Amino acid sequence: MWTSSRTIPSIHINQLRQNTETTTYTPSPTTTTPIQPSIPASTTSDQRQQTLLQKSVYNVASAAAHGNKSDLQTAMNLFNGLIAKGIPHETIVTVFGKRGDYERANTFLDQLQEKGIPLTTQTYNILINTFGKKGDLETAMKLTNGMTEKGVYPNTVTYNTLISLYGKKGDCDTAVKLLDRMTENGVPQNTITYNTLINVFGKKGDLDTALKFFNLMIPKGIQPSTATFNTLIGLFAKKGDTATAAKLYNDMIVRGISPNDITYKIMNNRTH
Repeated sequence: MWTSSRTIPSIHINQLRQNTETTTYTPSPTTTTPIQPSIPASTTSDQRQQTLLQKSVYNVASAAAHGNKSDLQTAMNLFNGLIAKGIPHETIVTVFGKRGDYERANTFLDQLQEKGIPLTTQTYNILINTFGKKGDLETAMKLTNGMTEKGVYPNTVTYNTLISLYGKKGDCDTAVKLLDRMTENGVPQNTITYNTLINVFGKKGDLDTALKFFNLMIPKGIQPSTATFNTLIGLFAKKGDTATAAKLYNDMIVRGISPNDITYKIMNNRTH
């Protein structure tokens, strides 16, 4: 077991940006166009009919997303048939998201409610992710903020998606604010939440903050994963800090977390 020559301060999420003291790693004690579905030859008659109906909705919804208002109602009529067959309405919602058509997507959501079809967090998560991947983070956030007005609430996946999207854009401040918002709203955080933040700050070159997020995990009852350690080991190895990379690897073993091929590749490369 090794000890650090520097003391790691007590960390609070809102203090991360203000805390300028360098953090060292301390091991813990031992503890656009929709893809139309193909129809496999082996499918039954009912399955083929269902797939054809789904394909029709893709085509009609795509036309509606291009601006043909009359096709929107046609899409809704076809949609009713899909519901009866157990196909989710996310099929159409995704098309509007891929077209970047927020207004039409929102109109469609309103029509669903008027028909008594409950909106779900999953529906919004699909739209948020779709708009976000197109680079439209403003709309992704607008959708998130508008969920509660329709009686739907963000969950862990919603926030993890947003943290990842803003992190990839390089907006680390907003990523941290989203974590704060999860805490304030009582939304559970998980390993993916922290892995994302560790990766975001690590790629920015801020390994101190990446480690601070790692050090927050265990006190919150969130267990690091193989991916958590692979990210940290890789970051320190890339920086040339092979000693810390080795300590992280040893702590990984002590915790009983199994290395994988990626771990071994990183460890082998650090010595070359």
